[in-house]
Amino acid sequence: MKKIILSAFALFLLFSPQAFAHTYLDVTTPADGDIVTTDIQSIELNYSGKIEEGSFFTLEDSEGNEIPVSSFTVDNGKLTGQLEEPLKNDVYTVKWNSISQDGHPLSGHYSFTVDKVETESIEEVKTEDLADIENIELESENPTSPVEVEKDKQNSSSPLVIAGVILGVLIAISAVVLWKRKK
Repeated sequence: MKKIILSAFALFLLFSPQAFAHTYLDVTTPADGDIVTTDIQSIELNYSGKIEEGSFFTLEDSEGNEIPVSSFTVDNGKLTGQLEEPLKNDVYTVKWNSISQDGHPLSGHYSFTVDKVETESIEEVKTEDLADIENIELESENPTSPVEVEKDKQNSSSPLVIAGVILGVLIAISAVVLWKRKK
């Protein structure tokens, strides 16, 4: 009889390894120690087994300020939290509390870093470009320094002075030629 009971117990252990295994946090997105370089608006915790409703996590920045999580979804062994807005560059800590299917409480924490390249929005660039173009046009129409004003006066009157000199020389030559003919 002992052999039958021991054999049955051995078969039970062989075919149901999950019955005695505890659930643990398996994979996270982002992972512990990751450096994220893109916008992130959700955090995902994947467990080795099913977890219960009521499982959650909190998210804190490097100064200990809690970042709002707008909603949680529990799907078998996956806990997903949606963030209200993409995370800014900083170091974040995820503190999680979950309940395994067998009722055991699970908790822990891990950290990751967000280090995105900051880019200007298209509207800001367009506005700056337009302002630069307007400044260039204004500068070319209205020089502000006295040196520029004097140069502009010289440049604008130079063709007139040259034309006047040429006209004066022609008149002088004509007068000399007419005077010699009369003699």
